[in-house]
Amino acid sequence: MKVAIIAIFSAIMIALIIKLSYVAAISSDKGNREKAMNSQDATCGDSDWQDLKVEALLESEAESTISGDFLRAFIVAYDAFKKDPDIPNTKKAIENYRVEFRQDTEFYYLTFTGSRKPGNEPRVGGESKLSKSALYKISKRGFRIVTRKFYK
Repeated sequence: MKVAIIAIFSAIMIALIIKLSYVAAISSDKGNREKAMNSQDATCGDSDWQDLKVEALLESEAESTISGDFLRAFIVAYDAFKKDPDIPNTKKAIENYRVEFRQDTEFYYLTFTGSRKPGNEPRVGGESKLSKSALYKISKRGFRIVTRKFYK
């Protein structure tokens, strides 16, 4: 488990470094950036995988920011969620859930709140055809699940 967390953390850090390097390169070369804005298929420098929409997104405010500790708690909870025999496999599709993050001085609380129907807003409270809402209480010391509770 620790190896998986380290691998995921390393991958996230590498992705952030690549993004930051790209933003720095774009920002330092305003002329190329303006040319790129005038061409739909333009790329900047060696970053062929980037396009103008990504560049604009990187310059905008982030939609959300999640701390590394919350991500680590999510990995623990999601791993347990995927393996939980009390949750049918047909209800384990993460895209049918919204995950809410809370904490106090000793624990993280992650709530997997499920949708009722495709496209509907998730609601706390029980089980539907697509999901089974659950709360995971995770210790800040050791990142271990202390409690798992299903909503009824």
